[in-house]
Amino acid sequence: MKTKCLIVLSLFYSFSALSAASLADKRERVEELMRLEHSAPIFALEAYQREIGYEEMGLNLEERTNTEVQIFAEKVKSQVLAAFEAALEATGSVKEAKAEVLKGIDSDLDSAAANYQFELRQLALDTLEEVSGGVVGKRHNLVSIKKEISAQVKERNRFLDESSDHFLGSKLSKMATLSSLTNNNYNNKEEIIQALVSSKDSDFGSYGATNTVNTSIILKSESKISLQVKMEFLGAELEAGPTISFKREIATNATIRAEGLYPVITKSGDFDTAKRDGNNNIVRRSNQIQRRNIVFGCNAQMNFQTEYTGGGGFKYMGIGADVSVSTTYKNSVDLSSRTIDLPVVIGNKTTNVKVISDLCNRDFLAAKFNSQMTVHKSLDMMMRNVASGLVFAHSKTTCSKNSDCQEWFRKQPSIKKKNTVARCVQHKEEKYQFCQIRGDLNQNCPLYSKGKLITSGINEYPCDWNYKCVQQEPAYYVLGLEWSPAIGKCKRK
Repeated sequence: MKTKCLIVLSLFYSFSALSAASLADKRERVEELMRLEHSAPIFALEAYQREIGYEEMGLNLEERTNTEVQIFAEKVKSQVLAAFEAALEATGSVKEAKAEVLKGIDSDLDSAAANYQFELRQLALDTLEEVSGGVVGKRHNLVSIKKEISAQVKERNRFLDESSDHFLGSKLSKMATLSSLTNNNYNNKEEIIQALVSSKDSDFGSYGATNTVNTSIILKSESKISLQVKMEFLGAELEAGPTISFKREIATNATIRAEGLYPVITKSGDFDTAKRDGNNNIVRRSNQIQRRNIVFGCNAQMNFQTEYTGGGGFKYMGIGADVSVSTTYKNSVDLSSRTIDLPVVIGNKTTNVKVISDLCNRDFLAAKFNSQMTVHKSLDMMMRNVASGLVFAHSKTTCSKNSDCQEWFRKQPSIKKKNTVARCVQHKEEKYQFCQIRGDLNQNCPLYSKGKLITSGINEYPCDWNYKCVQQEPAYYVLGLEWSPAIGKCKRK
């Protein structure tokens, strides 16, 4: 597989469904996914684009599945044909060309998901027989592949039909402008939320001994998306690799901090707002009960993890290539609001624990702290950035992208750096990624005839992706003995 395996977490903008999304919403969701195309080309994102086309045509799930199976089969057939023609041109023998393609088929099948392997191999072998002059028009039985593709179609439909913000509760579309952000009385909860996400300094000071209460909730409306890993099959990317699921969970809590060590919450769930002396007597001044210093703030946490069973696993390349592979990757990010004085009343209602808990566990996530960013979107962005180095890899993997090979290339002898570049490539048999020197324009490259090297092999490197190895001079022979090896040069395709 020539693609990099970077997983970027922009794809976790989805949430569990309560109602079907509109076609416009689905287009927007697919556009969001397709932004990952350059950073996460390992995933079969194009399938989501096809789903929009099926949606516009009004195809049902069975019709979509049949179309996807046909696309899959035609892609396999065309690659077998292309590989056979290339092998025939190189070897000049139908027998040798078939053997070469068969070897490639069996090697590439290691990357396929288990449920694809048998029928994929049989489809490829039947096609190879057809293109090499054997039996033509054989019917292909793709029951298992169709079942897998049907599951993928259903998953894509589920993802596209999800509602994107139902679990946030009421949206705070308009925030009140406050003349003071240190008010104990608020007209509505929107004013409180605006105070919590304000950029002003915290109201919480040093009050001596304090007690703290946390009320928390895990929102079970977590997002989940399954993406299929592409595999390389005879030089082309095929949607037949393993499927990896990702899930996310949002947890929120309210933190209430009160002056003194006596309980801040009463049995009824109200707040004990009266200040007390060392004998637990209420403090009064001019016969007025003195208010206890009580502040609160909101916290939101996003937990993310992968779910996968099979060969390979996840590595975090940002902390070193020698980190062991794991089948599960977990991470979390947190955001905390500023602390503000506990409001006595909201509108005409006295504040209690439930009111504060609901504010933090629902409305805080939707709160805008500037014109474009909500707390929830900030969590998403942090999670993307934290896990930008997450890689699906083999335990022998030493790179995830070409830039990882710069230091390795710097340490190579000078003779190897002329007309060459360093690339992160994948080992054909074991499927791990490693750094390799590739030839640039006019760099000497190896040439083969009937499986044998006909160039010198000295200072020769495979051509980079945009070039192909072209013979510049043939090998010269005298009396059947090699007199001078052939010369190959990297030229533009």
